[in-house]
Amino acid sequence: MKDYEKAAADLAAMIDAAGLGCLAIAGGEGSSWGDGDPLTFRAWVSLLADNQHGIRVPYVCGSSVPMADEAEPFPGAKTANTVAAHEWREKVRRRYVPSTFDVVSALLSDVAAFGDQPDWLAAAEEFGVEMDAANLRKFRDGFERTRTEVASFLRRAFGDRFDEAVRLAGEL
Repeated sequence: MKDYEKAAADLAAMIDAAGLGCLAIAGGEGSSWGDGDPLTFRAWVSLLADNQHGIRVPYVCGSSVPMADEAEPFPGAKTANTVAAHEWREKVRRRYVPSTFDVVSALLSDVAAFGDQPDWLAAAEEFGVEMDAANLRKFRDGFERTRTEVASFLRRAFGDRFDEAVRLAGEL
């Protein structure tokens, strides 16, 4: 077993032990389903024992992510430039729902990435955010929310294993 596979298995076990769950609408919200288009979800992450208290978070994935575990209906369907292949990939994307593991590991990675940054502007510069007003506002809001609400929620969920969860997410 490779290191990242062990990290993924350990993190999945920690997510289960924490009792976290995730709800999202299939295919995302306002997403395009074409090749190269990102899928955007507004996921609800909560403790399954208390589904009333959780956080609504954005989750975005590339158009190829839903294809990872799909069996091809014919050879080359994942990459072919035919009408049948495009239609199949669109159907797969329309029904795709991110797993709790996908969303929570992404949130932990965001917390880790922002944890060492002194402020949102330094992070924006380091991550190469386009420096126009709309992108900067969006990044600032996401940065602040991740460092406050998201990190706080995940700390409560993982308890004294929070730092280990962040470390494991960084190994993926």
